[in-house]
Amino acid sequence: MTSFAIDPIRGFSILMESEISDILENHRMTGGFVANTTNFKSGDIFIKYDYLKYWMDFHLKLDRNVYYIDRPGEDDLRQKYILNKVELGASLPITNTFRFELFPFLASTEFRNLQYKSISNAPNIPPLAEDNLRVYGGFRSAFVMDNTIERGFNIYQGSRGIIEYKSFRDLTGQNKHFNNLEVDLRHYQKIHREFTLATRVFYGTYWGNNKQNYLLGGMQNWIFNKAEDQGAEDPLRFENDLDNSSILFTKFVTNLRGFDYNEVFGHSSLVFNAELRLPVFRYFSRSPISSNFLRNFQIIGFYDIGSAWKGKPPFVRGAGAQTKKYEPGNGFVAEISNFRNPWLASYGAGVRTVILGYYLKVDMAKPIRDFEIGDARFHFTLGLDF
Repeated sequence: MTSFAIDPIRGFSILMESEISDILENHRMTGGFVANTTNFKSGDIFIKYDYLKYWMDFHLKLDRNVYYIDRPGEDDLRQKYILNKVELGASLPITNTFRFELFPFLASTEFRNLQYKSISNAPNIPPLAEDNLRVYGGFRSAFVMDNTIERGFNIYQGSRGIIEYKSFRDLTGQNKHFNNLEVDLRHYQKIHREFTLATRVFYGTYWGNNKQNYLLGGMQNWIFNKAEDQGAEDPLRFENDLDNSSILFTKFVTNLRGFDYNEVFGHSSLVFNAELRLPVFRYFSRSPISSNFLRNFQIIGFYDIGSAWKGKPPFVRGAGAQTKKYEPGNGFVAEISNFRNPWLASYGAGVRTVILGYYLKVDMAKPIRDFEIGDARFHFTLGLDF
């Protein structure tokens, strides 16, 4: 399978995946990579082996994720962040719609500053040192439920969900432990024939000595995307004197249409999405539709609402302050605090269909911030809906 992916950091990328299995499907090998189309120095690569002969499934997976940051100019920034991970575990089926997974893993992160000028001026940030190499041990466990039925391309009915817990223990003695809990629940309610109401709730939180961040806003595979600048504490900030290895664990939380990536960020996030999906031609036609464009054409109406926070959750009184810190130089530091409604929301409509083998989506969203409705924004994205 070959397709395209638009990464919020890497930009436009190529996605390739391949799968082989024996005739009895007892053994399955899957592999693939994501590569940036401009320099091929950023990307992901993975190989996965599944042993499926018995009632319990066993898995072995190797991952390598690389972010190459190249920013020519006055600071001539060139950095590389690398995450290597090997995971071995099993899936235990409880029923035909419910299973439990447990995967112990070993992971390492590396930070390399490739700009020799900054290395000579900042001896604490060498190309690679013990302080820039971290090794984590831990495990991932999950409860997975799925009883959905696919009624057509991008049309589901039923429910699915996952509750996942991850524990990362720092084995290098730097006390950079952290834990992560995520809950993703989805329900697809049939209204009439293929006309469906799709709802989704996502909650995620980090805790420990090395908390990571959720970045709220935007959509997956968003063409012409933008990201909000959050000042000196921006999770997407890259500087020659800064080791931002947390980018390897940072997660972008979508969908929140009408807003940029990183509109708000924090150690926890909560998002709710609702979509009415109407496959127009399939719904009104009583005969098969040969056109791929018409058969998969959908009109949707949606509502998104979410928030991300540090400290107090947004449903607690007094949790509406959002602070940005700026360090323009010369020892000057400024903090700007805005006291506003911590919840961001949007509503609107969109269309989806298949063109040249790719599933394309166009959404028009009206953002709602602090109880005020903003100007309409358009999102052009690739890939299926949630």
